[in-house]
Order: sequence, then C-alpha cells, then structure tokens
Amino acid sequence: MIDFVYRFFTFLLGILGAAAALGINIFYSASTRFQSVVGAHPDASHGWLGLGCAILAFIASFLLLFRVSIPAGALLLIIAGIGFFFVVNWWAWLASPAMFLAAFFGLYQYLVHRRAEAAQQGRPARQEYPPPEGRTPAVG
Repeated sequence: MIDFVYRFFTFLLGILGAAAALGINIFYSASTRFQSVVGAHPDASHGWLGLGCAILAFIASFLLLFRVSIPAGALLLIIAGIGFFFVVNWWAWLASPAMFLAAFFGLYQYLVHRRAEAAQQGRPARQEYPPPEGRTPAVG
C-alpha cells in the first residue's frame, strides 16, 4: 500500500512539472508571436518542441505509476526536463525541477523495492572450496 502511495506522489510531481511546462510553453510562444506582430524581432519560438516536451513529461508521469515501467518513465522525464531548456531557455527552471525530482524519487523507490525483493528471496549459500583442514564446510 505504501509503495503505491509513494508512486502516486511521484506521479503527481511529474504531472505538476508537465503542466507547468505546458503553461510556460503556451506563455512563451504567445509572447514571441505578440512580439513579431508588433514589429519586434523575438528569438525563435519552438512551440511544437515545447508541446512535445510537455506531452512526453505527461506520458512519463503515467509510466511512474507502474512498477515495471519506472525506469523508462524516469528516463523520459529527464529527457523532457533537459529538452525543455532548449525550448524556453531559463524559463525551464520553473518546470524542469519538478520533472527531475519525480524522476529521482521514482528511481529511488524502484531501486529500494528491488533491493528489498532480493533480500526476501535470499542468497544462495556460499560454500568454501576446499573446506578448511579438519573442519566441515561453512554453511551460509
């Protein structure tokens, strides 16, 4: 139960970062369009790339909900967070940290869960070859 709650909160953090990226991308694209209408020469706006990064972050956030797809979701969140910097420059500092934190917490939870599963399964007993002189083999 606690495992699902943790994954759900990482999902919400990823969705928050994706929603912020979408909002920032819309604002940034609208401002560059407005600047070009009034005769200014704005920087090139990569509206479709920003939208793609936001959609990628949404998809990655949903992948964090399922235990088997956590590494893929975390990787996609990192790619979306870094890619968003190329689209909106320093404005990405408002959205990308949430994506990076969701990826970090998702991977952390995944690795802790994998370690706990390995401990529950136990490790095979290690035998000493050859046994020490005059003694029986050590049992793990």
